[in-house]
Amino acid sequence: AGCGGGGLFRSEGSEEEYEGRVRRCRGYIVEGESYELCLTTKLRSSLRPDALTLYSAIRHRNQAPYAALLRLGKGRAVCSSSPERFLAVSRGGVVESRPIKGTRRRGGCEEEDDEIKKELHGCVKDRAENLMVVDLVRSDLSRVCEPGSVKVPTLFGIESYATVHQMVTVVRGRLRG
Repeated sequence: AGCGGGGLFRSEGSEEEYEGRVRRCRGYIVEGESYELCLTTKLRSSLRPDALTLYSAIRHRNQAPYAALLRLGKGRAVCSSSPERFLAVSRGGVVESRPIKGTRRRGGCEEEDDEIKKELHGCVKDRAENLMVVDLVRSDLSRVCEPGSVKVPTLFGIESYATVHQMVTVVRGRLRG
């Protein structure tokens, strides 16, 4: 099966294998093994671009604030570009996480963008998923932060990037010690 780009990429594994992985993930959640799982699909391409060329193209198309090019040797590399900050720690001991749950495509004009952002901000499903992850982050940070220091300065914020709008919450705390 091709994925975007006119069939330049193909997924590894069959649709049946993917559906089996989805069923297993759902089972883990039902059994209480996890609150949330992120199931991804590995894509392959017969193209063999230079890693830096590919990374530059990704950065040009998706100007997200967190990106990396990892050269692993033997012709292998990882190119990454994401608007999501998992965790940052300042020299002053402030820790910040910016979980994202809720994504919508960009509109064709400002008015359409405004409507899409409004719909995203009001979406009950996306708010519930965002809040679930925020609660997990707050719980985890409270274990390593000064008591009472974990705060949520931005809840359900909407950030716009080159191709998408995303619901982003900011969680901060001050590390103990």
